Amino acid sequence: MIDRTAQLHDRLDVLESRLRLHRFGLGLLIGVIVVSASLPTPVQKSSADLRVRSIVVEDEAGQARIVIGSLGERAHGDAFGLAINDEAGSERFGVSHFSDGRIVMGFDAPPGVGHSMRDRLGMGVGATGHPFFMMLNNDTTSPLRFFTTDDNEAWIEFIDWDRSGEAPTVRGYQRYGMTEGYAEEGTP
Repeated sequence: MIDRTAQLHDRLDVLESRLRLHRFGLGLLIGVIVVSASLPTPVQKSSADLRVRSIVVEDEAGQARIVIGSLGERAHGDAFGLAINDEAGSERFGVSHFSDGRIVMGFDAPPGVGHSMRDRLGMGVGATGHPFFMMLNNDTTSPLRFFTTDDNEAWIEFIDWDRSGEAPTVRGYQRYGMTEGYAEEGTP
């Protein structure tokens, strides 16, 4: 019983430590946004300007925990944004703006949980201006999506995946549109 209690205390200490770090990162982000919004737009460059290509916030062990700037390969392309990493340096949260106009926010599973592609929750606005929200399971298939179409219709999509083959394929889906009483079922 004492071992179990000690384990629970240890786990609680780790969770509290992570929560403090996430609060610090969120506070830093809010501070950067507030300061950025309150600064006047300079008419001409001043030698007093501070210009950087990136900002990296490290923890006590020297691990990069918050990265602001060009995210490059870690964001799957030409992206600029913010990434929050866990204590091992693995990205767990990111906001990225891409050169094609997309902006995406993603939440990742811890390393070693489910499929090696760790994206689990994503939302954003595509290059055409359409918003989306997507949940992925530990197989990295997306059983649920919310999205809009080029006709400005809103949809909720439930996807049934067939996992019997070499790679998961869509077996069928149900879509529910915002038009009264409209539903669609089918296969791709």
